[in-house]
Amino acid sequence: DIYPSPGAAKIDDGHLIEHLRLSHSTLYDLMEIEGYRKDKIREALGRATELGGLGTATGWLAFQNQNLEQQQALSSSTNTLTTDNGLVDALHYWGAVPGKYLREWGMNEQDIPDPDKSYQVDAILVDNIVI
Repeated sequence: DIYPSPGAAKIDDGHLIEHLRLSHSTLYDLMEIEGYRKDKIREALGRATELGGLGTATGWLAFQNQNLEQQQALSSSTNTLTTDNGLVDALHYWGAVPGKYLREWGMNEQDIPDPDKSYQVDAILVDNIVI
């Protein structure tokens, strides 16, 4: 599921969001990749486990709940959105973010010298956790 900026004529125009469905092991393996925060990934894994149905329709993504009836109607087999399928919902964002938010999410002043400037990022959000 890909969501480009409103009014984008091409995929490269503006920001882009992709809805990811990650397995526990895929999310865990991101800890070994530079740029990802191990503490935040562990927090996200813990939160997903606490919520119960990793990737269920009652999860944190509001649009899932809005589209559930439509998705169920299109599915001829068991709806994986309503079962514990072991997947964790995430949003992968490519675009600009104001420096003040990047600092709040743990980046330092050396990397983000101006809190008022927007910086291009490649970020993944699980629940309300930027990993």
